[in-house]
Amino acid sequence: MKRILSATAVLCAALAAFTACDKDGERTFYSGGEYIMFSDTLSHYPVQQTGTFTVDVASTVACDYDRTIGIEVVNKGSTAVEGVHFDLTSHNIVIPAGQRSAKVEITGHYDKFESTDSVGTKLRLVIPESTQWEIYGTETKISFQKFCPLQLDDWFHNERRIEDPEKYNYANYIFYATFPYSDSQFTKSLIKVEQDPKDPYRMILKDPFGLGKDLKIRIHAGGPGENFVSLISQESIFTTDYGWITLYAGQSEDSIYNSCEKFITLSINCYVEQLGSFGYYPYILEWITEYEAADIRNNGF
Repeated sequence: MKRILSATAVLCAALAAFTACDKDGERTFYSGGEYIMFSDTLSHYPVQQTGTFTVDVASTVACDYDRTIGIEVVNKGSTAVEGVHFDLTSHNIVIPAGQRSAKVEITGHYDKFESTDSVGTKLRLVIPESTQWEIYGTETKISFQKFCPLQLDDWFHNERRIEDPEKYNYANYIFYATFPYSDSQFTKSLIKVEQDPKDPYRMILKDPFGLGKDLKIRIHAGGPGENFVSLISQESIFTTDYGWITLYAGQSEDSIYNSCEKFITLSINCYVEQLGSFGYYPYILEWITEYEAADIRNNGF
């Protein structure tokens, strides 16, 4: 997931180019103060099955001695619990001599998060008051989100396939569509989705608009921030005013999949070659079981 570097870090980098301090804390090249802060005041981190992530701490000066900084977990206002949802590798970090930054290493406990959890915590720097920059403070907020690995079989799963592979060779999805039904409201329908035999990452949406045309989208395997879905250019919607309308969704952050909840969000460009684009419209695919689908077929939504 992309990290947004705050103005703080940029300012630190600019100041640091002109600063240094000696063992007694005297400034030799820069007359401003020595300040230490988190580079980001708010960060979002995906919790995966393995691995750690880091939170950056920056200083406005480089000193010729090591600086040890305490890191405190602020329980008030936190919904993630240290020792349950996450652990710090250490409650102390060191900015080495001659350097202006250090990292707080955090391990998220994957099994302690539900797929729908979005919890967070606060960290606070334990530093002398003289090194605290009032403008930016000493705290940062961190939010955690579980990121499940891509398992292709999950997206094409039908729990009754084992009893009749030919009959149940599809997965069931609820398809939420805007255009051509509405510009702002979703219309939902039950559709079948098959795996393309030529490309296991390609999903064939069987006649999603009821016009006899399938729609093909492709899941791109990747970690957080790389869980894209793309759609090749296809004529898929017909209107009496414009005839066949082409749909396209390139690989972007607006069309992604969520492996934990098994749903896909699409931002699709709808256009007619001679007239241009109608704009981008949102669509959603949500996997459901065969039993849920059977109930919808018998009783409706």
